[in-house]
Amino acid sequence: MIDISKSLNDLRQEINSLDNTIFSLIEQRAKVVHEVGELKKGTKTRVYIPEREVEIFERLASQSTILSKEMIKSIFTEIISACRSLEGILKVAVLADTYSEIALRNILGNFVESVSFGSMEELIKNTENFDYILLPSNSETTDFLKSSEIFTVANENKVKGTAFLLLEKM
Repeated sequence: MIDISKSLNDLRQEINSLDNTIFSLIEQRAKVVHEVGELKKGTKTRVYIPEREVEIFERLASQSTILSKEMIKSIFTEIISACRSLEGILKVAVLADTYSEIALRNILGNFVESVSFGSMEELIKNTENFDYILLPSNSETTDFLKSSEIFTVANENKVKGTAFLLLEKM
């Protein structure tokens, strides 16, 4: 219940205090993620582990009393993306279209490097230039997957009604 006796200034000060606490906790999280990255160096452990992110989103959503699962996913995708970048920036190939860029940001956040290609053929010729491929899930993608011995599906996600596959180098 909202205490109507509080002034707007008091509420803003409370928000500032909460923001400082949130920032401090994100800094702590980033330090722990950096330690995880140091432990992973020299191993074949993946930087992006989609099943771990799903577990985080699910766990937090189950605790929420006010935020929707979509809100939690959006907030924590960016926190995770920023922290993941401490281990290294993921290079992700996408087709040069708006929906692919939107899907990339929705799935991996803003702390990734997008490598755009005009066609599937161009993308296939340049597989050494990126770690992942994000493609719309359609027959062309299915044909590519059937013929590829380089990539495996890391994540499947719907963005604005279109299914996308995030493919990871094996």
